[in-house]
Amino acid sequence: MSQKVIDGALARFTDDHNCAQSVLYSFLEHKGLAFKEAVHLAAGLGGGVGLQGKTCGAATGGVLAIGMLTGQTISNLGKSKNETYRVTMKFLKRFREEFSSQMCNELVGVDMADPKQLQAALDKGHFEKICPKFVEGAMRILLDMFP
Repeated sequence: MSQKVIDGALARFTDDHNCAQSVLYSFLEHKGLAFKEAVHLAAGLGGGVGLQGKTCGAATGGVLAIGMLTGQTISNLGKSKNETYRVTMKFLKRFREEFSSQMCNELVGVDMADPKQLQAALDKGHFEKICPKFVEGAMRILLDMFP
């Protein structure tokens, strides 16, 4: 079952979704919480939040999914927020342990905010080669944390 969910996220990524969209929608779908607007919600998170090279989209997609999941189980907003922070810190720690960073620029080796570097990487298919491992890793961590 887990590999099927991961494969779905990877298929979305190769089907023109960014890392955040792929992780968020696929995980919500797995949990029965998917809604079609989720891909739009995560659209600006690709490339480390709007191509700025900050936190990886696979990680931010995971954080959005965590917010949805913890919000479904805790009705008190303050408690839900605190639990979301706790689980988010755990998720991001595991992501950093696996990939040595959560920063997109560091993970992909491209300054995402530099139009020339970004275009060169796009022309070479760089992201299609390197980013699937981050999508897969984020999904694996989420599936482990929320079976």
